[in-house]
Amino acid sequence: MLGRDFRLTLSGRKLTIVQGEETAVYEGESGSVYKAQDDAFIEAIRTGNPSLIRSTYDDALRTAEITLAANESAATGLPVVLRGPVRAG
Repeated sequence: MLGRDFRLTLSGRKLTIVQGEETAVYEGESGSVYKAQDDAFIEAIRTGNPSLIRSTYDDALRTAEITLAANESAATGLPVVLRGPVRAG
């Protein structure tokens, strides 16, 4: 993902953030970050404990909006203006 002053790259368990002259790399402890998210979601459903879910519905909707805009921008080569905060419900 590219922004005005930053670049994010996610590859497997590794997140790289480049901002100006600084680069930060974060790596998950084990396994795939996607598996960890899936496991947390399944456990939340199994136990009825919503605190195990790592993202609110509002955050998930915003992430989907940004992802779809990034896909559209990549396909068209043009910037995409986001609508603003999305609220669930």
